Amino acid sequence: MSKGIGLNAEFDEKGRLSVKTRFWEVIHDSKAGGCITSIKFFHGSGRNVLRRPIYSYFGSFWDISNDEAKISQVEEDGVLKVKITGKLRDVNGYTESNVDYEYLYEYKEGHVKVTHRYFFRRGIAGIGDVGVGCVEAIPELSCFAARPSHIRAHPPHATCAAVWGRITFDGRPVFEERNIPLYMAVFNPGVEGVEFLPGPDLEEWTKQLVDRRDVGRFQIVGEPGPDRVRIVVEPLSSKTNGYRSSRRFSGEYRFTFYIGLPKIPERVPRRYMHLAFGNHPWPSDEDIRKWAYAGVTVVRLHNDYHPSGDFWHDGSWPPYDERGMSELRRVIDTCHRYGIKIVPYFSLYEINPKSDAFADGYIVWRRTVDERGSLIETYPPNHYYGFGMCLKSGWKDFLKGYVKKVVETLGFDGVYYDYAHYWFCNNRLHSRGDHTNIDDLIEFLEYTRDLVGEDGVVLLHQSGWFPCVLVENYADGLIMFEDASSWREMPQLEKFPPNTLHLRFMNVAPRIPCPLYNAPDGVKASWDLCAKCVLFGAFPWQGLGPESEPVLALFEAFRAFDLSRFRFEDYTRGYVKTSDTAIKGAVYFNDERILTVLSNVEDRAVERFTWTVDLKRLGWDPSRRYHVVGSLGEPITTLDGVDLSDRGVEDSLEGHRFKVYSITEYRRDRRCVLYNTRVWTESYVDGVLTVETRGPAGQRAVLKFYSPEKPRRIVLNSKVLREGKDWTWDESSRVGAVSYEYVDTGEKVVIRVF
Repeated sequence: MSKGIGLNAEFDEKGRLSVKTRFWEVIHDSKAGGCITSIKFFHGSGRNVLRRPIYSYFGSFWDISNDEAKISQVEEDGVLKVKITGKLRDVNGYTESNVDYEYLYEYKEGHVKVTHRYFFRRGIAGIGDVGVGCVEAIPELSCFAARPSHIRAHPPHATCAAVWGRITFDGRPVFEERNIPLYMAVFNPGVEGVEFLPGPDLEEWTKQLVDRRDVGRFQIVGEPGPDRVRIVVEPLSSKTNGYRSSRRFSGEYRFTFYIGLPKIPERVPRRYMHLAFGNHPWPSDEDIRKWAYAGVTVVRLHNDYHPSGDFWHDGSWPPYDERGMSELRRVIDTCHRYGIKIVPYFSLYEINPKSDAFADGYIVWRRTVDERGSLIETYPPNHYYGFGMCLKSGWKDFLKGYVKKVVETLGFDGVYYDYAHYWFCNNRLHSRGDHTNIDDLIEFLEYTRDLVGEDGVVLLHQSGWFPCVLVENYADGLIMFEDASSWREMPQLEKFPPNTLHLRFMNVAPRIPCPLYNAPDGVKASWDLCAKCVLFGAFPWQGLGPESEPVLALFEAFRAFDLSRFRFEDYTRGYVKTSDTAIKGAVYFNDERILTVLSNVEDRAVERFTWTVDLKRLGWDPSRRYHVVGSLGEPITTLDGVDLSDRGVEDSLEGHRFKVYSITEYRRDRRCVLYNTRVWTESYVDGVLTVETRGPAGQRAVLKFYSPEKPRRIVLNSKVLREGKDWTWDESSRVGAVSYEYVDTGEKVVIRVF
């Protein structure tokens, strides 16, 4: 038995090795070549998502045909390493080949780095098909995302943007390449999935077997009878090109790839109510106060361009003149005074020529995609940010020191990384051939987490062009949706791009969609975006200006609740039903509370509709009675469970607006909190209700509670409150209200109702 950081490995009585984290379990079986035979996600479906062991082969010689592979494991530097050794065996009778294999699986909580090595003791000719790490999965993983090969990329940026879609089970590929793709994933939206991506040396896949392109077969395909999803990884294939190698395979062959495993939590991860700002203008203290009162929890200084030339040039220090630095320190101090975390913008990709480090490093550091080694500019000439660099160079070491200096000198609470993905690059000055920087990106993200600590904030930008759960696993929040930010208006919900797949994906980091930058009516577009995103558990960001008002209204609707305590089901799951097609519903829930989210996704007002929530599917009892309270404290009603689950609750909602209801069980003889302005915890002992809460300095707050009888007294911290002024009581509803103020952001407020 071995225990690494967040990892637990143990052999069972059958010789299988189980590797577990708090998120998933992977099993290796010595009787199936030592290969991975099972992947289960504890907070997904809980099923083995594999139909077959992950397999590899040279012609008719397969690893999973070996029923006596050797498995060993060891820990090194917090990494659990599993080593498999064996011999490839012919599928036609399990005869032994002269090919030995050695597999190394390097486990971390969010991925497995796999290295395959094959040793030909005698040469073999005539092999037409080579497969490495092929996957056959359950049909529920019926959606896909994939990035094409770097060989198909076109300068100047060579981005290899992803395609998304749904898998049809007719034997026809929904994605196909003849050269190694940069990414392939299959998934059940919002539930679970697996992904394949090549290691950093792309030429292992394109030149190692045959020095010729277009000889591989890389596919995502749905097969019928029985339905299954296949990820085909064949760097050499006779099926797509009719090419059969006449060369002799001898010596050693090596392939490296990653299996991304989503860190799916039991409950919704930390939710960040997020805004951005620059230095034109700097936010005032009053702006920051309003943000805090509305529920904003983290903001980012995103100031990588301004037409005046006065902005934070990537890689420069100090970023501003003396006056600008003074303003920045004021903003940081004010955010902290109100309990808001603040992070700076960093590009993992760009450096501005005005940086002192540019001239020293750009020739070796630069990302190149052509044979001339051309510099890649980002968005010249109208929005000029700088030049593209590659993390597989000294750029990584410079950036580490730069990030550390900025964060520690100015007292930021974490970082925001733009371009949080891995690029294709062919600069021979820092690698021998075509490569990506995936290894270096992982190392950089791990370095960052150590730098900012577990309580620090790591926001990553990864829009639908470059999906990758492996990377997303490192994020506390994921800035996304920039691939749709150039729209002038929002589409209908059913056409929300790309068919909502990236918004739902594999349910790891909280989604923070970008606004519509080019909308002619920014405020209207912002309301529309919020009305749709709230149904997917996503909270968009905004900058200063009137467009932020809808976003702040959305934050305010949720500010009283710690969403990390809840599970979430989006509107497609059908837990909430309504009588009008314009109104959709989603739900947050745990054992103590249900938050029903209603949203009007059309521009028309709906004056009258009814809604229900499926209490039974949520594990609640429809025969009981419940408190139903608006998320801002009004209205307060008491309803039978049958009204909530069957008959329906009557309501109305303006166009592109949303509302949230809190549902708790009605207990006639027990005091309980119905609403508080900010997140709270409560306990009820010997008839005394105790409420603990914190909030931004100076914010006025109200606590509303149910009590079977009128309280004898109410105490805030050590002060006895005055009835009629500090608290009130309604005998007919048996609801009391306490008015108070958060004096200091860091101070706990304790309210006791006797």
